[in-house]
Amino acid sequence: MFEILPKENIKSVFEKLGRDLKQLHQERMRNQIGVDGSPYPALKPATIEQKRRMGGGIEANAEQRMIRTGDFQKQAFEWEVKDNSFTFFVSKKPHKQLKIKAKKQARITNKKKGWNVSAPPKMSKVSYKDIALYNMNEKFNFFGLNDREVKEYVGGAFNKLRAIAEKNIKTELKNILQNGKNK
Repeated sequence: MFEILPKENIKSVFEKLGRDLKQLHQERMRNQIGVDGSPYPALKPATIEQKRRMGGGIEANAEQRMIRTGDFQKQAFEWEVKDNSFTFFVSKKPHKQLKIKAKKQARITNKKKGWNVSAPPKMSKVSYKDIALYNMNEKFNFFGLNDREVKEYVGGAFNKLRAIAEKNIKTELKNILQNGKNK
């Protein structure tokens, strides 16, 4: 008996698919382009002004949606390969900028109390997934794949799996014909 598609082959193809989908979504976010190729909806003027007042690197991204420090773009997209399944999703982990803000606030609070050590920060309940859901708009699709991308990425992954299966079947049939038995 032999495996047509060993788990390690499936896992390696799905891991590459995860990396490719993450890169696709990061590039879209960097270019502020939606699934259908149209530009992201403009932010409200008050939001842009608030981001400009924050200063630092944030003001350079004031007119861009979901890009404040670059943390969401770098950390939000994840995938999981489990057995023979693949899942791509927006993480539920706390947003990095909010973790930093919580730590800073804990240090300030402790200094005011005269303590020399920082207390563990209170973690924000806001996750990458919460931010993604907040930015979702019924008329605009930020996340997902269009028909061309489904064919390119998902179809490409299954074509690789098919090629591996074909090679394994040919090899096994050759072994059977040469040796007269199945390994």
